[in-house]
Amino acid sequence: MTDYNDTKKQGKLTEENMALDFKSEPINVSTVFNGFYQIPPYQRDYEWGMDEIDDLWNDIVNAIENQTDHFLGALVFRGEKGKDTMFEVMDGQQRLITLTILLAAIRDNLDKLGEKKLARGTQVSISSPDKSGNETYKLILNRSAGKYIEELIQKHEASKKIRSPQSEEEKKIKKAYEYFDKKIDEKLHVLADISDKINFIKKLKGKIEEIYVIGIYVITEEDAYTIFEVLNDRGLELSVADLLKNLIFKKYEQGKIKDAEDTWRKMIHLFENRKINFTKFLRHFWLSKYKFVSTPELFKDIKKETQSHDSERMSNFLSEIDKESRSYTSLYSPVQTDFDEFSQKKKDIIEILLNIKLFDVKQCYSLMLALYRAVNLKKITKQQFIETLNLIENFTFVYIVILKGRTSSLEEIFSSSALKIKNSAFEFKDWMKDLKGEFNKLSVDYKRFYEELEKVTYISHKPNVIKYILTKIEFSGHNNLLNLYNASIEHIHPASGGDEKVWPKISTDKQEEEDLINNLGNLTILHPDDNQVLATDSYEIKKEAYKNCTAKITSTIPTQYPSVWNRKTIIDRRDKLIKDIKDNGIWKI
Repeated sequence: MTDYNDTKKQGKLTEENMALDFKSEPINVSTVFNGFYQIPPYQRDYEWGMDEIDDLWNDIVNAIENQTDHFLGALVFRGEKGKDTMFEVMDGQQRLITLTILLAAIRDNLDKLGEKKLARGTQVSISSPDKSGNETYKLILNRSAGKYIEELIQKHEASKKIRSPQSEEEKKIKKAYEYFDKKIDEKLHVLADISDKINFIKKLKGKIEEIYVIGIYVITEEDAYTIFEVLNDRGLELSVADLLKNLIFKKYEQGKIKDAEDTWRKMIHLFENRKINFTKFLRHFWLSKYKFVSTPELFKDIKKETQSHDSERMSNFLSEIDKESRSYTSLYSPVQTDFDEFSQKKKDIIEILLNIKLFDVKQCYSLMLALYRAVNLKKITKQQFIETLNLIENFTFVYIVILKGRTSSLEEIFSSSALKIKNSAFEFKDWMKDLKGEFNKLSVDYKRFYEELEKVTYISHKPNVIKYILTKIEFSGHNNLLNLYNASIEHIHPASGGDEKVWPKISTDKQEEEDLINNLGNLTILHPDDNQVLATDSYEIKKEAYKNCTAKITSTIPTQYPSVWNRKTIIDRRDKLIKDIKDNGIWKI
């Protein structure tokens, strides 16, 4: 969504493209609300939260107190100024809805003060007769929340019945109204004289009407769409998702807009619920199926690819995005209801995907999306899918997490490999060989990998990465009872708080001691069923507890080190763990 503060960053819009037919002029809010506007159903829901609303309120109050002007950015309307009576809002709906809510709160507070005439005067900015003499709201929302905003905000009736908000959009509208109503009430509460109260509200209403904007008027939908993009380049920071939605919906048949709107809303809510960036998905989708393109060029490429699409083809394109979005959310942030079609292998897939997510590596999702698509198209088997996910997990851990390799070329490698799956001559065995070859070109040096593992500490890496390393070693011994998400980390020599008589210092050098205590050699894992209240207990006590632990990596410690735990044993155990990694081929590509 467009953040309120982004409206303050907009520069002057110039007619750089002389073929573009538009008019722009500085106008104030009072002039804006002399007209009538409708918000198309494909526009975003009302999304302003408390941060944006609070910023707007504070800016208006400060402008009153400091007697300064306030600029609220550019508003884009489709319609011919001076001729049309109803304009379509192409950009600025968040601000127009919020201003309407604020004016309604002012109107209702004037009613409370008994100032019916002033209240009716404020209502003129919310509704007034059109040319036919019919009472018409100045702002019309063409979707379900439109009825709610009419009931709560736009109607000026003393006994109006207001239902409870149902959707998230309706809840935000109600919260915005309650916020402004409370803020006005707080201002009035400190004023004892009725005339001072009325005077404040007059100043507030006057300042709102004085707020100036750049009104941009375009004739055709195509020009409105182009302005939409130009504004994006001027600092509005409209997301690719906003631009794509506008691109798709403008080619839809009017009677099918409602279905498209429902599809889009469900898709966006899915991403919000799983906390995934929708624009990242769009790019990874494009890289997986169409071509490699940078983020700044993504929308231009989508626009070029779809420019000849008619309504039916654009409808199919939206269906394709919808389907791919569900695959992507499962890959990026899997839950237990995902991948049911993999039966017993479902658990393995989810674990691999959660491991990759732990590494915070984004470049590989274009390839994983292409692979999942290939499974559904039966171009690869489920086992081949899992095999490739394992390869991606191993590569990203070795090359990125431990070796800190350069990632600049990774996106192209993953995208190129994804696009090859589309080829009719695709053969999994040859393709897999090529992918491994691309990885090896990046100088995956295993000698250095093992050397870097020696330096890994509880401080240098996230705790979950440490758990991941230790559980992978445990898993190589075929113990499936313990994984990253049910294990906890145990410092054998306590990290802090230990009695020096029980746990003598393992080095006179403070930095070396810290490195040793947090080194892999001094770390192990415990299962939830194990006795985990060991903390600073002596090694003798810990040894006895370790013997009964679920993880073999822990239960074998007393046998390997029966006497003492010191600097020498920590280094020795670290070396043994790394030898296990080598011998078992863990993370081998």
